[in-house]
Order: sequence, then C-alpha cells, then structure tokens
Amino acid sequence: MLNLSRHSFSSSSPADSSKREAWRWLIAYLTLLCLGLTVAVRQPPFYIPDEGAHVLRAYEVSRLHIVNARGSVGTNMPCRDYAVVATKYHLIAWAQTKSTAEQHLPDCTTNTRNTAGAYSFNSYIPAALAMRVAEFLEATVEHRLIASRAASLLVWITLIFVALRGLRSGMMLMSCLALLPSFFWQLAAVSADGATLAACLIYVLIVLRSLQTAQVLRAVC
Repeated sequence: MLNLSRHSFSSSSPADSSKREAWRWLIAYLTLLCLGLTVAVRQPPFYIPDEGAHVLRAYEVSRLHIVNARGSVGTNMPCRDYAVVATKYHLIAWAQTKSTAEQHLPDCTTNTRNTAGAYSFNSYIPAALAMRVAEFLEATVEHRLIASRAASLLVWITLIFVALRGLRSGMMLMSCLALLPSFFWQLAAVSADGATLAACLIYVLIVLRSLQTAQVLRAVC
C-alpha cells in the first residue's frame, strides 16, 4: 500500500509531461528568436551580399508593386533613402546617382530598379509590412532595415517551429539543421534566400510528418 502511494506521488501525469514539453519548446523558441534578433540588430547595415537590392525589392512590395514587367519596372523611392540603400554602404547594380543638390529636394525620387526585381513578392511580405510600419514611425533607413530583418526572422522561425513540433522523431536532427550558421544568418536578413531556405525546410518537415503518421496508421491497422 505504501509502495503504491509513493508511486502515485512520484509519477507525473500526462498533462504535467505535456506542460513541461510545451515549456521546453517555448524556451527553445524564445532563445532562438533572441539570438536571431541579436544577429539582425548587430549585423552592420547592408553587410549581407545583395541585401541592398533585396531591400529595394521589399520597398516595391511595400508599395504594392508586386510584379516587375516590361514597361513597369520598379517604383519611385525618395532620393535620400535610395542614396542610403544603394550607394552609402555598398554600390549595388543598377544604382542611379543624382547630384547632392537634387537628392535634398523634397520631391526628388529615383526608380528602384534592382537585381532582385525578378523575385516573387511572397518572400518579401514580412519585410515590406515592417518597412511600412517603421516608415510611418519616421525611422531612419537603417532602422527600417533592422525592423524588416526582425519581421522576416520572426515569421520564418515561427513557421519552422510549428512544423518541427509536428514531428514524432528526428526533431533534434532537424533542429540542428535549422541552427546551421549560414541558414540562421540568412533568416536574419532581408533576402529571398532566407525565405526559400525556410520554405524548403518546412516542406521537408511536412513530408517527414506525413511519413511518420502513415507508419503509425499502418501499425495500428
């Protein structure tokens, strides 16, 4: 009788185990998110190759210029902002320069033609939304960049964690894959590459989850 009572006190219920697992996932998620935000903030502006071009593409999406086609390439961007994105830190392809006097005119605009113009708009939606909010708050171009990086990271990390939680096994291996430096570095950037890598990993996780579910159903049946 005593042994039974000890066992009943020492053993944890399924509900308690589930809560502990949920807390572990939440802590891992917040830790990874904090690391990613640190990378997004500490990384110098436009340090990532071609990030300037991707920022211009995100700006186009923020202005609902979804597709670049012949006769409709790019949108208009204030010259002051364009000078920061395309020429101040690193000269990107298609950079269009104007005189200093022209750049300070209130109505001076420059077309956002860039080398990322052919990319699908889907990858830039988080960055574009954050860019509009930061612009509304009158943030500098550099701070808009940080906001766009943080928004992209938040969306892709969240989707990856949701997909990871559906796995019955192999979570540790797939988590290590998501933490590879190059993978993590791309997620904390304004770039279509990070979105593509995240989408590929999520697809693999969904396939693995489907296979594991099928194995369980076969075992039950």
